[in-house]
Amino acid sequence: GAAGAAATSAASSTRSAAPPQAVTSDEIRRQRNREYARQSRERKRREFEALQEYDQSLRDALGNAERQIATLQETLTKTQQELEATRQGYFYAQQEQAKLRERLARSEYDCNRLHAWIECNMRGYPTPPRP
Repeated sequence: GAAGAAATSAASSTRSAAPPQAVTSDEIRRQRNREYARQSRERKRREFEALQEYDQSLRDALGNAERQIATLQETLTKTQQELEATRQGYFYAQQEQAKLRERLARSEYDCNRLHAWIECNMRGYPTPPRP
């Protein structure tokens, strides 16, 4: 029994021990796989860093756009207030113009009546020439 077990053990160790070129090719394959894995990790790290930079640039661009929008909204509000003030001023100017036209028409009427009275009542008195 012991001799058979020893023989079986020797045979199994002979079978598990690979020939020298197989160990070498296995080692080369493992080394190549480790290198591929290292390159893959490096590539993924670079891609991740590039995505982080891109994400940050997008966040910066969004922040700039939000600041520009806020500035434009402030400018729009100010412009709308100025426009409303201008409209009110224009409305008041139109009212004032209507009043002045009415006064001018009244004054012209009064002036014509006065000249007519002068011509009727001041005949014979020297009068200044009519404009």
